[in-house]
Amino acid sequence: MINTPLLNSSVFTLFYYFVIYSFMGWCIETVYATINKREFVNRGFLHGPFCPIYGFGTLSIIVLLKPIETNYIFLFLGSVFLTSFIEYITGYILETAFNSTWWDYSDNSYNLHGRICLSFSIIWGLVSMFILKVVHPYIVYIVNLIPPYTGRIIFYITLVYFIIDFTITVITIFKLRSLLTQLNTAYSDLTDKLSDFKLNLGNTRDIFELKIRLDSLIESAEMKVSKKKSEIENIIKDLKFKYDSLFIKKCPDYLRLIKAFPNLSFKGLDSILKDVKNKVHKNKKI
Repeated sequence: MINTPLLNSSVFTLFYYFVIYSFMGWCIETVYATINKREFVNRGFLHGPFCPIYGFGTLSIIVLLKPIETNYIFLFLGSVFLTSFIEYITGYILETAFNSTWWDYSDNSYNLHGRICLSFSIIWGLVSMFILKVVHPYIVYIVNLIPPYTGRIIFYITLVYFIIDFTITVITIFKLRSLLTQLNTAYSDLTDKLSDFKLNLGNTRDIFELKIRLDSLIESAEMKVSKKKSEIENIIKDLKFKYDSLFIKKCPDYLRLIKAFPNLSFKGLDSILKDVKNKVHKNKKI
């Protein structure tokens, strides 16, 4: 391996550890979610088969806790603290950067702002100990087998891939938020137009149900206003078409994120996102 020193290890070695454990974390998350959902679920934040939070978490354990690995009590406590800290900071950064929530432990006992909770922190602590004491020696052996020249090529290719994947993911998230804003605006336009005719929409939020209820709504409207049936139909048809077009044409791009993070929410757009999630679950082909 190439010896570029950093924290008593080469940069290349640490990077390989990060990649390997990010992939292992993705495998664990994906298998767990796939079994629960009974369908394949890509649980990674990135498009590719990697969960960076696992890579950073494990890397921090390897670098910072290696000196105390013989003291199991301190190793466990240190693992709990480090993994919890990384999960909390990651949650905070995602919420701040995208004005969104990606996971929520609010229903779990002893949670902190819904970003971490005691039960999962203990699990991560135990898993970290297992990785450091049992798994990591094999990973060290495998990484040391990589020839220096081949290692350089793999490093730069993988680094470029991560940069591209991360960039695409960030762009996708901002586009998803933009889509939700457009859907919310389309719905608001619909309700605003219909309110002019004093139609009793009740509490429904489903645009598709409006078409089914159209005839009964029109009968009620004709008793209160003098607008023609065709005019109301055109309003509903135009706005419903706008809503449907936004949803059908664009939502497939974001299906992975919606399925991977069932607790995903955007501030001020939770209601419309809930509609999107319901339609995704009802129609797997969307």
